[in-house]
Amino acid sequence: MVRIMRLYVLGVSPLLCTGRDVKRKGHINPVQLSGFTLIELLVVLAVIAILVSLLLPAVQAAREAARRIQCRSNCRQVGLAMHLYHDAVGTLPPGQNGWGWGTWQRSILPYVDQGTMFNAYQPLYTYNDPLNLPVTTKRISVLTCPSDGVRAPLLGITSHNYACNYGNTDLYQTEDFNEVIFGGAPFTDTEFDPENPSANHRTIPLSEFIDGTSTTMLVAEVIQGDGADLRGFTWYGPSSGFTTFLGPNGKSPDVLTFPNQCVYPYGSNPPCTDETNPATPAVMLAARSRHSGGVNVVMGDGSAKFISDSINIDVWRALSTTQGNEVIGGNSF
Repeated sequence: MVRIMRLYVLGVSPLLCTGRDVKRKGHINPVQLSGFTLIELLVVLAVIAILVSLLLPAVQAAREAARRIQCRSNCRQVGLAMHLYHDAVGTLPPGQNGWGWGTWQRSILPYVDQGTMFNAYQPLYTYNDPLNLPVTTKRISVLTCPSDGVRAPLLGITSHNYACNYGNTDLYQTEDFNEVIFGGAPFTDTEFDPENPSANHRTIPLSEFIDGTSTTMLVAEVIQGDGADLRGFTWYGPSSGFTTFLGPNGKSPDVLTFPNQCVYPYGSNPPCTDETNPATPAVMLAARSRHSGGVNVVMGDGSAKFISDSINIDVWRALSTTQGNEVIGGNSF
């Protein structure tokens, strides 16, 4: 009886054992024990590896979908902040005040729960002045797309992922650029330029959106450039906006103001050049994202949308104008 109990403890039925299997001390002959062979183990591991490889893309796709939704939520919050600013001041914020005296990003800080940063920022000094570095070296989560990185290319000053809409030509809002006629834009450079005194140096109210707030973009995604690349460097005036002369995630290069602001190829940077290139004499930055297939934008009515890279270029440009008088159908974008 004792031997039979020992067999049950070892997981072996005594009915399957002969007298030769049971030694005097109650141990089972090792030759008779069952188990996995090496081939069986390798087969099981191979099946597990195949299942994991099939599951991993689905998990990654689900995570990216969640990041894209979070990014769209960020856009909505930026749009709400723009409207709160408009309610308080009567116009949208300036896109930029020259190259270094603040951008729309500084203006909306109180409306994205960053009133302390707004109060600490010294508007009489440039964004890279030591007095302003305690602000401009901080990252603002609502202005950062979770699908992108966290970069600080100069003096620890942070890059972000949303830029304001300067219209359908270039950053300087040239009236006729490569046969594209400027159709007005929600944001401008409010610094007076003696070389271009006719330019619009005032802020824009929503009442001037003749094309309609629901079909005019306020903000779109941009990428944070790797290394010293200043795309997404939105504390800095020339990097604070995008234009629609280039399509979303377009293959044509972005044009930055100086050679040392554009680093390409470098990591995952999209193509870029600089203003010194005679073939591209005007500064322009495309709306770009780390998402697959398009970019998130926020419209003048505060709604957020995902715009496909395949959008018709004329429709895309029309979505950036405030007074272009284009007719855009609801199913066009």
